[in-house]
Amino acid sequence: MDGKTQPNKYIEHTVVKPLKKGGEPVKQVVVEERLASQNIICLACNSKFAVKQNPANRHYRDLENVTLFKDLMNKDIINRMMDKHNLGAKVIYDKINFFYEQALAFDHYHSELLEHAVARRELNLSTDRQFYLSNWGDHNMPKPTPIVNTSTVDNDSGFVFVSNVNFDFTNDYKEINKEHREKKEQEKFPYYRRYAQYVLSNDEVNVQAPEAERTVELQMPPKGLLVQQTYSVLAHFSLLKEKLKYCPRIRLYADNDSGIKLAIGAKFPNWIANVTLYAFQISADKAGSAQYLDETSIEQLNKIEAELINENPDISKAEIKARLWQEQLSNRMRVDNAKSEWVINPNKESRLGMLLPLGDTKNMNQHQVIESLMNASLHGVDNWFQILRRHVNFLERPVTSATNSKRWYAYAGYNPEWMVKLIEIKRVYSNYCMTNERTINRNFKGNNKPKPSTPAMRLGLTRKLYTAEDLLSFSLDKVRIDEVYRNKTEHQPNFMNNRF
Repeated sequence: MDGKTQPNKYIEHTVVKPLKKGGEPVKQVVVEERLASQNIICLACNSKFAVKQNPANRHYRDLENVTLFKDLMNKDIINRMMDKHNLGAKVIYDKINFFYEQALAFDHYHSELLEHAVARRELNLSTDRQFYLSNWGDHNMPKPTPIVNTSTVDNDSGFVFVSNVNFDFTNDYKEINKEHREKKEQEKFPYYRRYAQYVLSNDEVNVQAPEAERTVELQMPPKGLLVQQTYSVLAHFSLLKEKLKYCPRIRLYADNDSGIKLAIGAKFPNWIANVTLYAFQISADKAGSAQYLDETSIEQLNKIEAELINENPDISKAEIKARLWQEQLSNRMRVDNAKSEWVINPNKESRLGMLLPLGDTKNMNQHQVIESLMNASLHGVDNWFQILRRHVNFLERPVTSATNSKRWYAYAGYNPEWMVKLIEIKRVYSNYCMTNERTINRNFKGNNKPKPSTPAMRLGLTRKLYTAEDLLSFSLDKVRIDEVYRNKTEHQPNFMNNRF
């Protein structure tokens, strides 16, 4: 290294915040260090070059980056942010691009240890899809665009492994649409088209939305490319498979969705055959399993429970539950003329109605099958989806008109690109920065409270609680310089220290 391009700057600014959590807000003078770029000399060719250590260097109003970031992560509206901070729309969208790049870099760096984290634990995962609408940009064509988010979340830690959207803003949509028209690709069968992964005709757009949401006429996005649902969900599980390739055992619970079922069968046949993956589809609604259990079935289950208690008065509820699930597993039934045989939940008061094993349970470890049935839940992905709905303004549910009862996506964006970027930013922020402090305060009293932790900490991926400041100031160049030149720890490999 050969010094700095200029001295580090120390900037003082006044903030009003409490000295400790829950205290009275007071005016404080905060000093922030702004790192200068690092000059480096190549020992091979003696060339000099500068490495940027502060990713926000020369940014317009960079002192407000953290404030803007937290506004976006807590459902602020772009127009209100413009008014509140006296900023133009272009500045805010440029900031979102910067936040997105920082989130990707931060997650990529820490995910280098993801294989080690999952290699020493069993995972209970849940998968589902969430539907949004993106508003139209042309008032002469008032038709929205369907956007679908496929996510897989760890039920135990809350870590969001993958959350991908069926929208591509990276490729040249103008050139692809032009070639599609000129070569008359629409007249060919889909599997003969060059860009079969994209929706390039308005006739194919309605299929991308769930049947319950096809209440309005839909259209292709004015910018970017809508991805076919088949390709989107296959890409989702391909990425998930790569991240979990060293995990010894996985229980995967998927929503009752035919597309997800086919994709799991296509991407994980060897894992299911080798009993690395126990995959189930879940059917859950308000009626629960009561709609499938007749009086004879209920009497039989009550009789089994009574016999177990009579034989062993000290038997635990978990053991009774396991025995009832075993009874239901041996008496699977078909529902609504379907060929698949479902396992009905023995608890008639549960919203979880029934489960469909995606594999031959006879060739599986029966104890593991029963454990999987007992732990079945979609609460991980359901919680993630409600976080997106409640924390990201673009993804909020539609507003119902008081005059004609029609629904209007008043908060939805006009360009799906920003929806995609905010989802990814929120995923990284949720994994590394959001804690379970509220849950702890609700469930624990006194001095025996556990310390708040993030999903990444509970997964074993990190030991540190990160903040928005850490995420936005992250620089891989600075990390590598610290590892090579400034790391004096002798007992751990260099690459471990900055994560822990």
